[in-house]
Amino acid sequence: MRWLTFVMLLVYVMAVPAMLLLDPKPRSPRSSDMGTPPPTPPQLTPHPGFEFAEPL
Repeated sequence: MRWLTFVMLLVYVMAVPAMLLLDPKPRSPRSSDMGTPPPTPPQLTPHPGFEFAEPL
């Protein structure tokens, strides 16, 4: 059973920073915006000198 505790702790340690990085803003109550999708984040514009190897 010790491996289960280790796996749970590993998942917890990896999930908390991921959630903080992906959604730093506080969560709004789910009951109010149940039907509306979350707003799309602004598209990141690459550096002027940067070009993708292949068009995305």
